[in-house]
Amino acid sequence: MVRVNLPEKRKRGVWMLPIPFSALLLCLTGCQQDFLQPQKGDLMNPPKLFDTRQEYGHIQTATTIVPSTADIFLAGAADGVVLRHPNGQEDVAPDNSPVRILENVINGGETLDIYASGKARHLPLRAIEFGPRGWMSSPLIEAGPAMGYRSIQGAIGSLIGLFDNQPAPVLIGQRRQVEVPRGANSLYLAMLDYPGASSDNQGEYFVTIYVLRR
Repeated sequence: MVRVNLPEKRKRGVWMLPIPFSALLLCLTGCQQDFLQPQKGDLMNPPKLFDTRQEYGHIQTATTIVPSTADIFLAGAADGVVLRHPNGQEDVAPDNSPVRILENVINGGETLDIYASGKARHLPLRAIEFGPRGWMSSPLIEAGPAMGYRSIQGAIGSLIGLFDNQPAPVLIGQRRQVEVPRGANSLYLAMLDYPGASSDNQGEYFVTIYVLRR
């Protein structure tokens, strides 16, 4: 065995000890191979979770008009489905269906920057106009549950949304940033009102959505 004889002295905080030449050669060969071979997760071989074919950054800007007569609880309902309010009022699909947007644009993980403007009215408050934040001077209402969807609380008249694979609507208002849940394929938009009570509303909201993928 060939041995490298080095004096046992401390140099820069490291003790220099005798090392077998074969072990030293094996180490150098292995280190060289490590440097030559791309490592998992580096720029040459990104992790499998990172899809190099996927587009990143600003994906799309989408705009739409959301009528105040749209009922979020009719999301995904077939034509002819009727949602009745206890006062006898009815919302019918597709006339009162919520607006569907971003279909096949999102698939989960994206960030949506949502901006809304416009004016709406609600019975018995047609003399009062309010925007996407809703009628802020009134107490909050709880709408739902209905049609298999959970209830949502907020100011009446607020802009609200619902991802197509989720059971609960979300409050959007005048401006909000939301993350798309995994598996979602589109977003429904409507004005917050009691289930079945949207058909007599007036006005509309203008919505702009910036889709970002990071």
